[in-house]
Amino acid sequence: MQLLQQAASALKVAGVIQINNRDHLIINQAPYKEGDVIIGRAKGQPIYLRLKAISRFTFTLTYNESELAVKY
Repeated sequence: MQLLQQAASALKVAGVIQINNRDHLIINQAPYKEGDVIIGRAKGQPIYLRLKAISRFTFTLTYNESELAVKY
């Protein structure tokens, strides 16, 4: 969970857009849809986060067995 929290705090979220009628979250200037993998960094190492869900004010990330809802 600690790695997930550290990686999530480093992501720069700019908002949500729709592409082909699907919500995409703009993270680090790139669009990601639900199910996509985002490369984050924790303790100087890359970790692979899955974007599980996008809602109006939050998004949910998973890493291994951990899950974290983040407000944006």
